[in-house]
Amino acid sequence: IKTFSYTPFCWNASYLSLKQIMLNKRWFGLTIVEISQKIGDTQETTENVHSKTMCGKPDAQRLIKVLLRLMARKEMKPRWIFLAWRMRDEHDAIKKYFEPLGITIIMQNEIDAKKTAHQYG
Repeated sequence: IKTFSYTPFCWNASYLSLKQIMLNKRWFGLTIVEISQKIGDTQETTENVHSKTMCGKPDAQRLIKVLLRLMARKEMKPRWIFLAWRMRDEHDAIKKYFEPLGITIIMQNEIDAKKTAHQYG
């Protein structure tokens, strides 16, 4: 039995478009960050657990495969997966897949996404 000194609260998934184009498809960078908390501590920590570039916008099926591989590699699953607003088209399929596994899918709202985009340019 594998034990951990922290509780994985949430994985935050997002992607961004890159300047590179190959075979008439834009490259995208997919990032998944783990937000966790050490047992007995009140301070949350973040860790980049997955970064990958891929040709073409990641669809729901691709995102599900990446998340499943990450769970297998880390031998754990998060309580929640937080999806960036730009993943709203993939939200329903991801939610349908993961919620029966006990993982809650949370979608960033549009207002917060626009505030963040404006704040960081």
